[in-house]
Amino acid sequence: MFNISQFLERLKKISGSSINTRTEVSRILKEQIGLNVPIEAIELKPPKIYIKNISQAARSEIYIRKEIIIKEINKTGTRPLVDIR
Repeated sequence: MFNISQFLERLKKISGSSINTRTEVSRILKEQIGLNVPIEAIELKPPKIYIKNISQAARSEIYIRKEIIIKEINKTGTRPLVDIR
């Protein structure tokens, strides 16, 4: 029989890894383009990253340096990501 504590533990691991990945994405964006993006504005749907509620100028800066940002994110050992939208 499936125990509820096992289910909650699995859920905790999944949500924790998502928060860690979003924190890393936010840190890398801060390093690469000087843009402070809160983790609430970053949504992960592997293999893509969606960034919400930012200005068009900031979005353009992200797209200009998209390849470098994606390489840095993938170096951290989190889920492999291939696109930023």
